[in-house]
Amino acid sequence: MGRRNKPAVIKRADGLVQQGIHHQYNGLLDEPLSPPHALFTDSDWKQFSKTIAKKLFLLLVDCGVDLADPAAYQKALLELAKRHVPGFQVPRSGPGRPQEQDDIELLMRFELLISGYGYSVRQASVIVAAQKCILGQNGMPQKAETLRTRYRTASKQIPIFKNIFKRLGKERVAPLFQETVDNIDARRGRNSDSI
Repeated sequence: MGRRNKPAVIKRADGLVQQGIHHQYNGLLDEPLSPPHALFTDSDWKQFSKTIAKKLFLLLVDCGVDLADPAAYQKALLELAKRHVPGFQVPRSGPGRPQEQDDIELLMRFELLISGYGYSVRQASVIVAAQKCILGQNGMPQKAETLRTRYRTASKQIPIFKNIFKRLGKERVAPLFQETVDNIDARRGRNSDSI
């Protein structure tokens, strides 16, 4: 039986205390490895290697990545970072107007258009507005000007998207972002033509 989710208290290097919830792992992913030791035989090492391979397979499945995807390990790494690394998590909302639920999608669509395909922020906002995929709190598609403002605000609050194309390379990130956007559109029943 898996461990229950419990609050984690992490003291960061800057002295701040951060609280979060651990992701719940079950089965083999919840069982610690037995450390290898000097008396390990060849069969012990084979068994140890098989256990590692099984755990990696289960971790990929738990992260929801397609095992046939050549970028499966990169996608799993990103999912694990979102679960466990504070810099990859969306900050909790503070006082004031609540944060839009689809800011990550908004950032992904804008960065795909801007950094992936070379559009300006203004051009990207017109394209995203025409797609009518980002809705306001009233449930209506938002206008290009509103989307530009939201993009600028969200990119300051969630800075990971700002330089991801420069750091990882357009040829690696653009297909991942495009696939994610296509999957979002498919789940919504929209015909998603690649941007």
